[in-house]
Amino acid sequence: MVSLAAIVAEFHYWDYGEFSKTAMEPRPEIKNDELERIARRFNVKVEAEKVEKPYRRFSSSPMRLPIFYRRVDILVSGEQSRDVKGCVGEIFKLYGKPDEVPRAMFGSKKAGKKIVDEALRDFDQTSSSGFIR
Repeated sequence: MVSLAAIVAEFHYWDYGEFSKTAMEPRPEIKNDELERIARRFNVKVEAEKVEKPYRRFSSSPMRLPIFYRRVDILVSGEQSRDVKGCVGEIFKLYGKPDEVPRAMFGSKKAGKKIVDEALRDFDQTSSSGFIR
């Protein structure tokens, strides 16, 4: 999953498999056709890779989360920051907040990390605005 675009936003979801209904934040299955539809709308490229190797999750509450899970890596790449941010925001609306956003130190991934962070702030503001305090 390598892209030569000006901006590359990367984030990960955990795929809990059969445990998705009992996990803390269940989400629908991530489908490539839905991601492609969103990508076409924003004129960007979206790549999703399901990492098949099970990763061990260390949890203080083993009853609430599965011990093993699989990761779904998503890359959104494009030339315009507003298009990448729009696509990332739509993915967040569809699947919720990502479980992990990897660090980015240089170049196109650093710009993408900044966009993901902005989209997360926007997502948190819109999702919390419906709560009465």
